Amino acid sequence: MATSSAPALAGELFAVVTQMHALLAVPVVEGESRPAALRAAMETALRTPSELVWGTSVHADFRRRLSAAMGEDVLPEHWPDGG
Repeated sequence: MATSSAPALAGELFAVVTQMHALLAVPVVEGESRPAALRAAMETALRTPSELVWGTSVHADFRRRLSAAMGEDVLPEHWPDGG
């Protein structure tokens, strides 16, 4: 099962990364300089995996890695869907 589903998961992951890049690139290409608009674009990109079956795991991994980098958990408790 894992072997047969790997191409589909890889395809979904590639699609999500592509979507995240597009969401982040548009404000940069348009010369956006307002911090609130740039932050909103980043938050939207980071929430992209939420709709996928494995989105919760991706967000948990992001939280773990960010916490390790920052030395503490800096995200709201129910982020990304409730915080």
